[in-house]
Amino acid sequence: MEKQHLHFLVATFPFQGHINPALHLAKRLALNTGSQVTFSTTVSAHRRMFPSLSEIGSLETQDELITYIPFSDGHDDNIGMPQDFNAYMSDFNHIGSQTLSEIIGSLASRGPPVSCIICTLLLPWAADVARDHNIPSALYWIQPATIFAIYYHYFNGYGGVVRSNHNDPSYVVELPGLPPYKIKDLPNFVTQAFQEEDQFHSVYISFSQLFQSLLKQRTDKSKPLVLINTFAALEKKELAIFTELEMLPIGPLLPLMIEESGNGGSLFRHDEKGYLEWLDSKPQKSVVYMSFGS
Repeated sequence: MEKQHLHFLVATFPFQGHINPALHLAKRLALNTGSQVTFSTTVSAHRRMFPSLSEIGSLETQDELITYIPFSDGHDDNIGMPQDFNAYMSDFNHIGSQTLSEIIGSLASRGPPVSCIICTLLLPWAADVARDHNIPSALYWIQPATIFAIYYHYFNGYGGVVRSNHNDPSYVVELPGLPPYKIKDLPNFVTQAFQEEDQFHSVYISFSQLFQSLLKQRTDKSKPLVLINTFAALEKKELAIFTELEMLPIGPLLPLMIEESGNGGSLFRHDEKGYLEWLDSKPQKSVVYMSFGS
């Protein structure tokens, strides 16, 4: 019997903190399994990852391990944060799902079809796209299992108690399988009272849809697959909480040595000279550096 050729499509949101871990996973899959791997993020982020690409013609490119094909979110010329983030997310969800589906169809017509879709946060529609093409999918959770558990419980029955006590930082919340947490110790994303007009209300909705999507994928014969950037020795109890999900620890995923000479996925690296020139123009001790983890 001929061995099946696996083809993974890794799709991610166009933020640096999502692109980095998604790329680490994509390159590990290609290197360790010998599978074909296609990496996809939005056109605008893709162009910043590969600034030497021509503005005319195909944006597809590849390195020694994976192929890069971007999908459109309707904002292909965007640079930086959209002014109306909620409007952007509406376009991202609607147009992104359509164009990612088109990529899957194109790949099937010219070579080994996609055999599994792996998506990161803020792509709750990716599982629906996979289902439309009869392709299995997996969520790649880029944070620890403990954080996944907090969000999962919040969006499955415990959101009310958190929201009703969000003004009391010392209030203790007890979530199944986790130690007691004070409100002040929870991710501030779940303790905010989001209103529809708030700038990141759409992100809140996207998280909610993501966990609803996981529940929809459950069947009598299979469980939704969640890949988590952690390892069993670190979060054994947290990984065991979810009997209704297939939790697979795959971490810690770190950059490969090959990335030192290849594409590391940076949206900013090619601007390094400009940053240094700007810093050199400022008086000594006049600049404060803040890092948000990306």
